[in-house]
Amino acid sequence: MKAITSIENTGSIAFHRSLGFDTEIVDDHNGPGRATAVLHRDLPLNVSCP
Repeated sequence: MKAITSIENTGSIAFHRSLGFDTEIVDDHNGPGRATAVLHRDLPLNVSCP
């Protein structure tokens, strides 16, 4: 799972980290000089469908 937010949005970053997301700061992701926080979390693959 992946989420993207501004690096200034500390509330969103803290929320996602509390859910187990890892955070990577990516420079120029939203244009030159505009870094973003890319949050990602692996999901379990052992899912069964009815």
